[in-house]
Amino acid sequence: MSAIEKICEILRDFFDDDSIVIDETSAAKDVDGWDSLANVQIMLSIEEEFGVNFDLDDMVKFKCIGDIVECIERKSK
Repeated sequence: MSAIEKICEILRDFFDDDSIVIDETSAAKDVDGWDSLANVQIMLSIEEEFGVNFDLDDMVKFKCIGDIVECIERKSK
């Protein structure tokens, strides 16, 4: 399963919505309910799933799912 597929599963579980579909260009604004409060919990779930820790500098740069995947790959090396 790719990183994007895993993140999609996290979002589907978090929002209890199996219809969520994302790709590398998707952003929080593209997912109903993904607001700043939800973002904190989603980022924690992603960190746990991938065994990484995002710092504030990382999260400020996240504009789309592709940015998150890129950071995960960089931190996983």
